Amino acid sequence: KRLVFMGGAAEVPGNITPVAEFNAWADPDAADLVVSSGIPYTMVGLDATHGWRFTKEHLAVLEDAGEGQALTARLMRFYLDAYPEAEGSPLHDPLAVGVCADESFVTAADGTVVVECASELTRGKTVFIPYDSDYPRDYYTESPLVAARTAHRGRVALGTGPRDFTADFVAALLKRPAVV
Repeated sequence: KRLVFMGGAAEVPGNITPVAEFNAWADPDAADLVVSSGIPYTMVGLDATHGWRFTKEHLAVLEDAGEGQALTARLMRFYLDAYPEAEGSPLHDPLAVGVCADESFVTAADGTVVVECASELTRGKTVFIPYDSDYPRDYYTESPLVAARTAHRGRVALGTGPRDFTADFVAALLKRPAVV
C-alpha cells in the first residue's frame, strides 16, 4: 500500500513559479508532511504529467462517439481550451489515479523528496534526492533536521512509461455509461 499524489516537479520547471508546481506551492507544509511522514508514497508531478496529453485528436474521438458522450466531450473540450498555447492539455490528476492502478504509465525512481517551506523565492520546490542502492550515501549530515527529513524514501515519477496512459484514459471515458 502506498499514497499516490499529484504534485511537485522533480527535474523540470514549475508551473506557478520557476521552481514550484502549484499543489506543492499552495501548501508546502502539507506536502512536506506527506513526504516526510514515513508513509510509502509515489509523487506524480509535472515530470510525468506533461508527457501524457489530451489533444484535439482525442477530443474528436469522444465527439465522434455520439450523443451519449456529449457531456464528456464538452467537459474535455473545456479542459483542452484551458491550454490554448500547448499541444494538448496535461492529464495531471487523471495520471495520478492511473498510477494507482498501474505504475507502468510512468518511469519512476526511488529517492527522497524534501519540500521547501521557508523561502519566499523557492516556496513549494520539491527537491528530489535520488537513491542509488549501488552507492548509498547520507546527505545533509551536518543538519540533523534536514537529515531526518531525507530519511524517508518514496518513488518519484520522472517521465512517461511504456504503457500509453492517454489511450487508456480515452478508452475509459468511452466505456462510461452514456448520458442522454
